[in-house]
Amino acid sequence: MKFTFNGQEFTGENFEIKNKVLYVDGHAVMDLKPNTEEISIEGSGNLITDKDVVIYGNFSGNITAKKVIVNGESVGDMVAEKVIINGEHKGNINAEKISDNR
Repeated sequence: MKFTFNGQEFTGENFEIKNKVLYVDGHAVMDLKPNTEEISIEGSGNLITDKDVVIYGNFSGNITAKKVIVNGESVGDMVAEKVIINGEHKGNINAEKISDNR
């Protein structure tokens, strides 16, 4: 599956960010800038991070993050403190706060 992370494309199934490093299928592939607070994604896969995630375009997969903002279309399950839906979402959402702005 292809995954675009802040403008760079990666291929894999599972994406995780821990200790400011992006892992694809368990392999470290990119160090994050120290001040990275928001991640822009498009494509498909599964993402686990403690950062905020913004979906542009289409994304298919499960996301665990601090906050998720859907500005495009997403399919999959989300676990976050806060989820903001500005576009379309199909799937389960487990969040303390959900804003549906459609």
